[in-house]
Amino acid sequence: MARLFGRDRSLLTPILKTLPVELLGGLCRLGYVEVRLRDDVVHEGCFTPGIRDDAESARSTILTALTGRPEVAAYEMVQAIGRSGISGIRSTRFRELAHHMAETACQLARWEPEEVRTLEEGHVLPIKNGDQLLDAVCDTLDEICRGLAQDDAAPRRLLARAQDENEVQEWLADQIKTRSSGRVHVNCEPQVKGKKRPDTIAASTSCTAQVAIEIKHGNKRWTVPQLERALTHQLAELYLLPEHRRHGVLVISLHRPRTWREPGTRRHLSFNEVIARLQALAEQKRRNEVGEIVVRVVGVNAAG
Repeated sequence: MARLFGRDRSLLTPILKTLPVELLGGLCRLGYVEVRLRDDVVHEGCFTPGIRDDAESARSTILTALTGRPEVAAYEMVQAIGRSGISGIRSTRFRELAHHMAETACQLARWEPEEVRTLEEGHVLPIKNGDQLLDAVCDTLDEICRGLAQDDAAPRRLLARAQDENEVQEWLADQIKTRSSGRVHVNCEPQVKGKKRPDTIAASTSCTAQVAIEIKHGNKRWTVPQLERALTHQLAELYLLPEHRRHGVLVISLHRPRTWREPGTRRHLSFNEVIARLQALAEQKRRNEVGEIVVRVVGVNAAG
């Protein structure tokens, strides 16, 4: 323990922030079992730290990494360790740690004076975190879909003519910026095969949060397995690695009527059935190697 995570002998301390919460919690339990609190060394005056001191430091480092995770699973893990009955652990102390974690996670970001005025005059809330940004982007996409479904002929004709993802990307980016009341700006990049950055990024104008938007033109030769991989690997695993980008949306646009083949059964699937299938898969994809994520799927139907 001292060799791997101790103060002066650590080899693996940097990986603690990338470990899954379950593994980090197990490591924390192990620290308190193997480096028992009742055996901690009490020094007086000047001393030279030894292996035992480094092991105690390692135990503290692991606990700090666990309590620093802004995830429900980490909060529950800290509470569980406090209730574990491991020798020397005070349950009260771990309840306090869990309470502090919850308190820190729910702190509201400070509002600027102009944001208060905007709320008062335009009834528009500022976007202060990734969840709010994702909701704003998805609300805009839903608004676009409702407009297309309600015989909004001009935009539907314009979108129906899009020949590739770049044209859809530019159209959607303009729509999101126009409809966001100045709360969201959108950055579009040329599509390059194999790159690890999304082609479209929506960012809040009032915080550092970003939402990755991956767009697939539904009338290209995308199969259901390819769309599933775009969701679970390309979007969730590659594009949502930065700490400030933990949310993503897979947008599939339909420009002319078509169907897909269901894997296994070869049954024909409608556009709505494909979107429902992908959304169900998105709800199961809740984390990647860095931590918790949220992904959604939106179908934009311009086929009439």
